[in-house]
Amino acid sequence: MSTEEYYFNDPKKYLHKVFGTRIRAEIVREFLGDISGTKILDLGCGDGSITMQFVKDNNITFVDLSENMLLLAKDAAGPGKANCRFIHSTVTELPFQHEFDIVVAIGLLAHLDSVEEAIGKIKKYVKKGGYIVLQFSDQSNPLTKLNIAISSRHYNRKITGMSYASVIDICKRNDLNVLKQIKYAFMLPGMGKLPDGLLYRIQRSTTKNKLFRFLYTDHMLMLQA
Repeated sequence: MSTEEYYFNDPKKYLHKVFGTRIRAEIVREFLGDISGTKILDLGCGDGSITMQFVKDNNITFVDLSENMLLLAKDAAGPGKANCRFIHSTVTELPFQHEFDIVVAIGLLAHLDSVEEAIGKIKKYVKKGGYIVLQFSDQSNPLTKLNIAISSRHYNRKITGMSYASVIDICKRNDLNVLKQIKYAFMLPGMGKLPDGLLYRIQRSTTKNKLFRFLYTDHMLMLQA
């Protein structure tokens, strides 16, 4: 079992705070709106929280390296399980070719060896004219660098570096057009000890308040293939 698989195979390590997942799900909803009849691929789906909100009227394929995370996603699907597929796999080993209307990759790139290879693969999974929702932390931001250094030491796992500019450049070289984007979120050292509800309110405010954008570490992009 790889270090990444070991880390995410214990959901308690990753899901002890859910404010970030909740905010990401809300931004994805704002980007995609009320969709129906679409085929969605959720890469690195975790417990399925991000895209499960669309399960009633769409077909969703959930992919994750962690079997335990996939079990949580299956449980969360409930009656909507008939509209789901659950695949235990790495992102780059999937056989799909231009099959999906929407591909969602949230918090995924930092856990892969090559950002460029990952984005190239993701493009192959989406239909021409389809959409990709991509989320990542900008590691040219000093605050991101600090948080990653702390996380890497604490959990003994590698995090792949990338900057906003490098991700945008890779997307352009893959003919992916940015339709929507939002910069949000910041975490000062020690903030993780705050209650989940308070962290949600603080971080959600960053999606609306642009005054301190230089502090914000995360980007969400909606791309069109």
